[in-house]
Amino acid sequence: MLICRRLHQLRQLFLFSPSSGLYSCPLPMTDGGARLIKLSYADMLKRVDPLCKELKDLETKSEDTRQKGEEITKIIAELEASIAKYKEEYAMVISDASVIKNDLSTVEKKFLLRLRHLEKSLLTALNEVKGRILDNNRYPQF
Repeated sequence: MLICRRLHQLRQLFLFSPSSGLYSCPLPMTDGGARLIKLSYADMLKRVDPLCKELKDLETKSEDTRQKGEEITKIIAELEASIAKYKEEYAMVISDASVIKNDLSTVEKKFLLRLRHLEKSLLTALNEVKGRILDNNRYPQF
């Protein structure tokens, strides 16, 4: 307890007025106090050194992870851009397909109308031919 208090006093004197004339104890005692501080500091360094190494490893891994994250973010942005492009192209294809379907239905309607008209005209022509044939059969020709 006395040593700790004395070390505390020495630290305060050294920190706040580092003049050797202000020391209240002989120089060998201050050297011993300094030695105790160095030993305790060395002991702390031994305990902290593995943590420092682990911190450096984690910082390296963190940097690698950050770079990978940036790469993935770039890839995602590129994919989103290509998806948007494909969506636009798909929308254009769908609109073209609907235009083609409308054109096809219009052509089909016109075709059916003309087919009906052709059927009517063929039936009319057949009826006329049938009528002529029947008329020719009623009156024998010699």
